[in-house]
Amino acid sequence: MQSLDDRGGRPVNQPTPIDDSPNSRGMEKMSPGTTKKTPFSAFLGAFLHRLKADGVLYVVERNYETLPDALRPGGDVDVLVSPGAFSTAESLVRALAQDRGLLIIQQLNGAGWTQFRLALVDSHNRALHTLQLDLKWAEQWRGMPSFDTGLVLRNRREVNGLFAPHPAHEPALAWFGHLLHHGVGKVGYENPLINAAQQWPEPLTQLLASAFGRTEAIEMVRALKHGDAGLVESRAKTLRNAIVRRTVEDVDNAHRQTAHHVAQAMQWRLSPQRFGLTLALIGPDGCGKSAVAQNVLLLLQSAFATGLPQRLHQRPGLLPPLRDLLRPSRWSGAADGASPVTDPHALPPSGLLGSTGRLAYYLADYCLGHTLRVAPHTRWKRTITVYERYAYDLLADPKRLRIDLPRPLLETAIALVPNPDVVVYLDVPAEVALERKGELHLEEINRQRAVYAELVAAMPNAHRVDATQPLDDVVFHVGRIALQSCAQRSAAP
Repeated sequence: MQSLDDRGGRPVNQPTPIDDSPNSRGMEKMSPGTTKKTPFSAFLGAFLHRLKADGVLYVVERNYETLPDALRPGGDVDVLVSPGAFSTAESLVRALAQDRGLLIIQQLNGAGWTQFRLALVDSHNRALHTLQLDLKWAEQWRGMPSFDTGLVLRNRREVNGLFAPHPAHEPALAWFGHLLHHGVGKVGYENPLINAAQQWPEPLTQLLASAFGRTEAIEMVRALKHGDAGLVESRAKTLRNAIVRRTVEDVDNAHRQTAHHVAQAMQWRLSPQRFGLTLALIGPDGCGKSAVAQNVLLLLQSAFATGLPQRLHQRPGLLPPLRDLLRPSRWSGAADGASPVTDPHALPPSGLLGSTGRLAYYLADYCLGHTLRVAPHTRWKRTITVYERYAYDLLADPKRLRIDLPRPLLETAIALVPNPDVVVYLDVPAEVALERKGELHLEEINRQRAVYAELVAAMPNAHRVDATQPLDDVVFHVGRIALQSCAQRSAAP
């Protein structure tokens, strides 16, 4: 059994490396390209079956060969449906997820698409499983319609009981979609695209013409027939301009569609909802914050796979440690406490002016650091930030921060600090904490526990976890709390 120990150095303000070993918690180690039946297979099968039974036109855009029985662990599925049935498909996803006990931890509404990230909490195996379902009703680039999705749906084909795009449309959607958004074609689809131009030139030309015009489409298919995908790739700017030009020229239809696309895109960009997660682990020395932080990031890596996780100690660390304030060469962005602390109360608190200055400095770091460093990370990258300790130590352990100020002033400062999405108090008896890390007296640990318990009782987003359990159990409980919080936020209007 692993012990919950705070000892040792910790990577502060740096992305936590992801463990690729077969024993990574909650993850299934598999060879590249391997698929395995997952808890989402029944959900996905029911979803596609209901679409077909209700007469909804749809296609699974790619990687459909083994669906719904086998899915890549933590993978994603792209489903294109007819615009008129999009709201029905959205409602069906939510209803089926609820029926099968799945959590919708993220729901992003973009221009012509809705992205669902679903999670399943497997209490028996102490594991968390995730699936990303991209539900689309249009193909677009920067809010402007590109390929005619009606053409894709009308020419679909049935494969193993589900519907897939025409063999000429499938590589075109993937390769050209990536080309428009990133300036290069999607890796792995170049040869299938060339093959499509040689075997099905007319269906491919029709699809490309719907986005770029007939003249451009004919030239590109001609180049692809000769195996020259590089020539097509070099025309990315020209193809983007063609979409803009056709959007402007199609006054009768495209303006209305584009207005809707842009409105949806702006709604997503300006939405106050945070799509990632900030998690603060609090508790006295010896409760296991470092061990839990490291392992909960491994557990949740597939749920927040759009960016590297971020692990911080105490505060955001936008401002340098006070001890290095006058030494710019050491401004590494690390917060105070980056190295192991063996005697947190060794130095006496500062006087009134010093304590006030320290409080103002830390408050500035919490507010500015959250705005400039943490929020962009969790919002735009839609990933997770885990704090070991947080501003609540201003009340629970002010001596560690060398602050000696009246409690009402400290409470006011905490009220000004941005709240994490989830706060987890790792609670252990004082005797256990003292045995794990004998840095504080028993009376001081009990005092801190009382303060933490009082804080948690007053915060609606705070949870208590018994940290005397085995580490695997503690990590699983923390991960479940985090995902349930995301699900509640996604369900909120």
